[in-house]
Amino acid sequence: MDANSSMELIELQEELHATQQLLQHEKEENEYLRSLLRQLETGGMAVGLTRAPQDDGHDDDDDDDDSDRAKARTATLELKHAEDKIRQLEMALLDTEETVCHLKAERLEALREVERLSLVQATPSGGSSSSSSSSGQSTEELHAELNAYRNQVYALEHQLADVHKQHAVDQEQCAAVIREQEQEVRHWKDEWKKCREANRTLQEAHDGLREQLQQALQQQDRGDNQRDHDEPEVADWREELIRHPTPSFDLDSPEVQYLLHSWTSNVKKLQYLRVWLAHIAHDTGDLPTDFPLGLELPRLAPEICDGFLTLVVPLLRKQTKREIYVHTRRHQDDYHADLRLRIVNRSE
Repeated sequence: MDANSSMELIELQEELHATQQLLQHEKEENEYLRSLLRQLETGGMAVGLTRAPQDDGHDDDDDDDDSDRAKARTATLELKHAEDKIRQLEMALLDTEETVCHLKAERLEALREVERLSLVQATPSGGSSSSSSSSGQSTEELHAELNAYRNQVYALEHQLADVHKQHAVDQEQCAAVIREQEQEVRHWKDEWKKCREANRTLQEAHDGLREQLQQALQQQDRGDNQRDHDEPEVADWREELIRHPTPSFDLDSPEVQYLLHSWTSNVKKLQYLRVWLAHIAHDTGDLPTDFPLGLELPRLAPEICDGFLTLVVPLLRKQTKREIYVHTRRHQDDYHADLRLRIVNRSE
């Protein structure tokens, strides 16, 4: 029976060593999960800090950051749950170690009892009957206690196996959540890179347009300044003092009509000018009170202006009741000219 106890104790020690190795492996996996969670939290914080300056009022980026932080908190809670499972497993391991210690103590006690029985057997056989009965009773008690401890160890082993299975399931779920969060973080990092690239492109386009606008404004300012600098002063009116000879025809002649049609093709302007010239040319009767005593013809070609000066003005000066004053003004193109006729009644 002592050999059986030794074998069972050796088996318990081997199982205890295997349990310790399993617990150490689970601690290493737990530490690996911790490092992954820290990397995930660090990546989520980096994404959140980088997106903050680009927000400009976009609420979708804030919702995505809140979702990432919520998932990180969920992973943290699951990791804490796994740590609680590990602590329970450690408590079970401590109970197993305590049981092993009790078994060692019982083994030592059994060895002492065996030694005592050996000494009793070595003595004279006077009390052999009582000693054999007490020895048999002690051996049965040890065997019963050993069976009880063995059953307790088996129960602890089953409990430890269940805890290990549950821990493996929790660990797999936590790893799946972490992998999903890592995939989401990579996706949001890619989206953030695309947004940053698009923002950089838009910024470059904006800078280019702003530079073009500044160049256009500078060119416009230079052009305005150049025009202000180059714009000459308006020429003054000059009185025409040369008296041309009076033609042998009147205002209704083909020459004068050709001149008027060359001046304009507007029928109303032609009729108005003919009526005005007819009133001025005839010296019979006074002019109406509302009759305009001046007339200005703008932007005349040189030949048209000369025609009025050499044909129309001399015909108007044939009458003796009114004085005709003529002024001209050259344009900046040195081609066109303005003609102004002014009528003054002569005093009798």
